[in-house]
Amino acid sequence: MAGMIQDCQAAGAALLRGDLTQALAKTRVVEQVARLADMGDIDALAAGLEHAILAAAEGRSTGVGLAFDRLSRALDDRLELG
Repeated sequence: MAGMIQDCQAAGAALLRGDLTQALAKTRVVEQVARLADMGDIDALAAGLEHAILAAAEGRSTGVGLAFDRLSRALDDRLELG
C-alpha cells in the first residue's frame, strides 16, 4: 500500500512539473498494482487519471487535477481503514 501511495505522490509531483510522461508512468504502476491486489476502486480511479493525462497530452483539458485528487483521497481512505 505504501508503494502505491508513493507512486501516486510521484505522479502528482510530475503533474505539477508538467511532466505528463512521468505522471502517466507512475499512474500506470498504481493501476497495475491495484489490479493485482484486487482493489477495483483504486484500479478504476487510476484508469480515470490515466485517461485524463492522455487527454491532456493531446491538448484537451479534462480534469486531471480532479482525477488525481479522487485517486489520492481513495488511497488515503484505504490507508486509514487499514
